[in-house]
Amino acid sequence: MGASIVYGLESSDGNGFRLGLQNLLEANGTQVTMVGTQWSGNMSDNHHEVYLAVTIDDLTNKSDHSGAYDLEADVILVLIGTNDCWYVQNQNSTAADPRVGDGIAPASRFGDSLLGSIWTRAPGALVLASTLPRNTNQWEDRCIQGFNSHLTAVVRDAADRGQQVRLVDMYDVVPVDQIQADGTHPTDEG
Repeated sequence: MGASIVYGLESSDGNGFRLGLQNLLEANGTQVTMVGTQWSGNMSDNHHEVYLAVTIDDLTNKSDHSGAYDLEADVILVLIGTNDCWYVQNQNSTAADPRVGDGIAPASRFGDSLLGSIWTRAPGALVLASTLPRNTNQWEDRCIQGFNSHLTAVVRDAADRGQQVRLVDMYDVVPVDQIQADGTHPTDEG
């Protein structure tokens, strides 16, 4: 679940990291079937629950109404929140909550809205909640770092309440030289 990074936007094959992840898991003996109501890329198993340019609230709403939870995924990988940081900077936000710029409010929505929805609709699924990868735009990256820091507490709280959720730290995984000129999307190597 996510937005353009999960979709594979700007990657040459439209798969982004999904094909590499699937190949890695299958090489280790794990059978993988990608599920979702959307699809992208040239990989044969290209389904996902990804919508371009969405915020956490948008993804929650769309996935609640798409039929995605009817597919009964065992594992749900979630990488979302970059657009929440982008919109604050690029829309000259006068949001009532000034914490949006420091990433705290989006991370709270991740927990309250999205994780809550997943727990209600797919209580048996293991959720792999990803931190956001770095961004070469300094302001957005500051928001991303705040989001990631708060997401750690959000995931811990959800796990303490009984949800099967784990944090996957992706911030340092993509080196700066493997990020597209847009500052957000990984290159094929990233």
